[in-house]
Amino acid sequence: MSKDRLLSGEVLNRGSEIFSENKNYKLRFSTKGNLFLYNAINDEVIWRTHVKEDDRNKCIMKNSGRLVIQRGSGKILWKSSNRKYAGGFAKVQNDGNFVIYSPTWKTNTVGR
Repeated sequence: MSKDRLLSGEVLNRGSEIFSENKNYKLRFSTKGNLFLYNAINDEVIWRTHVKEDDRNKCIMKNSGRLVIQRGSGKILWKSSNRKYAGGFAKVQNDGNFVIYSPTWKTNTVGR
């Protein structure tokens, strides 16, 4: 897992966190199964999911490009509202925004 992002198929384990490149913001998946975005300078919560806390919850960047919190059974408790696009990734930006990048169009001219 990269330090500032979750790639497609990656899991953010309970108690784990990722930071913005400038280290001013962090995304933490709590040991109780909720996702929090913090201002890391003053440890203030600036965003969170509001799911029923349960130590069986998992935070997964799905291959579909959506971020989900789900129970061990697979029941989805929360999901990002972006459109589904394979290959998407989620990133904590230096401005405090947590963004899911999903490629929607490209020219396919890489290396030409």
